[in-house]
Amino acid sequence: MSGKTPGGSAPTANEGVLTLTIGMKVSPDGPAGVELLKTYRSALNHAINKILSLNLRTVKDVHRALYRELVEHFNLPSRVL
Repeated sequence: MSGKTPGGSAPTANEGVLTLTIGMKVSPDGPAGVELLKTYRSALNHAINKILSLNLRTVKDVHRALYRELVEHFNLPSRVL
């Protein structure tokens, strides 16, 4: 393989950067909703870094390695994870 992306162009400086787009319903509860989203973003970044550093390959492996840590460290409700 020549190191080119599927479209035929050379890799960009952002290669390896993951982007996630989600849709979610957020109740209009003001600052609390914003704080939840900020906490969720931090938890997601932590999870991605951990997945990459531990080379986790399956959803099952990720769940086993991270679920409890995310719930306890980030104090997120289970329905958010």
